[in-house]
Amino acid sequence: MAYITAKPQGTATRKPADIVREWLEQAASEGRPDHYSGKRKHPRIDWYAPAIVRVRAGQPDERAYYGQCSNLSTKGAAVRCSEGVPEGSIVVLHINDGEESVSAKVKHCSVGVGSYLLGLEFLLDAT
Repeated sequence: MAYITAKPQGTATRKPADIVREWLEQAASEGRPDHYSGKRKHPRIDWYAPAIVRVRAGQPDERAYYGQCSNLSTKGAAVRCSEGVPEGSIVVLHINDGEESVSAKVKHCSVGVGSYLLGLEFLLDAT
């Protein structure tokens, strides 16, 4: 199985939008705008950072998967990981092994070579 049992413990002291804003600032300093930025409603930044996707967070059958963020926008992220996650699932995303996290909805899950690409939409109003 390609899951981990150790989970970061998120903090609920900051708003999700503030966490995403901080991630975007870091991505802007380390990454680069993607090639389609002029054609997208929400421009993305190509940013390759370690990520953890927690599925069924807080439940007895929770699973956490290591992955890699490949791009980020104000509304969501693309994350490659070793396991597929069903569309519509609510997950918790940690980037750069940080304790802070943001909830997201899986908008799509595509099979790639040796990994899955998850399209995540941030749930910025979530608590």
